Amino acid sequence: MIVPLLLIYEAMVLKIGRTGMIRVRNLGDVILKEVVLRMGIHGPFALGIFFVFILILAIFLRKREAVPLKLHYFFAMILESAFYAVFLGLFINRIMNFVMLSILAGNNTLIQVMLAFGAGVYEELLFRAFFFYVSAIALIRFIRMKKWAAWFASAFFSSILFSWAHYLGAETFTFYSFFFRFFIGLAFCGIFWARGLGVAAWTHAFYDLFIIVDKLLH
Repeated sequence: MIVPLLLIYEAMVLKIGRTGMIRVRNLGDVILKEVVLRMGIHGPFALGIFFVFILILAIFLRKREAVPLKLHYFFAMILESAFYAVFLGLFINRIMNFVMLSILAGNNTLIQVMLAFGAGVYEELLFRAFFFYVSAIALIRFIRMKKWAAWFASAFFSSILFSWAHYLGAETFTFYSFFFRFFIGLAFCGIFWARGLGVAAWTHAFYDLFIIVDKLLH
């Protein structure tokens, strides 16, 4: 599910870099790239290649377990993700000044679209797959915490980090924007827990894209 998002994002990063536009990457991409660099993996697309390798390996292992991959499921999950994104936009609020895009994107639509795809991949991998899912499993297996308590604690913790991380750049902290992103983070945790990484990633990307379109229309 997330391979197309990853490829689109990296292709746009390459295109924008060649046109001489401002060099900017998604928040989750930047954080994860730093981790990968410390592991000794270098290069402008090292992180993307690293995750593509992991995803291909996961697909290979899935086939060995005789679990079929059906293409029509992919398109159905894309539509499902778009529905969730619209629901989040209507239910939580249509806030233009507090969107989940890097402040460095400015008013450049192409860069904003690129960051939307990047957010779907890297922010979901970092904040949902790692800080939410992995921490919950660790609490259940090693701390022996009750499952409901572990999932709730991990959702709360990962959403706090998700919101706080957006102020690592030049954006000024406000309680309104912080709690707005916090509740969005909780919603993505719920989608990840119920439907998995693929749907959460596409929902995140669609949500950001819908905000961009809404912004252009107004």
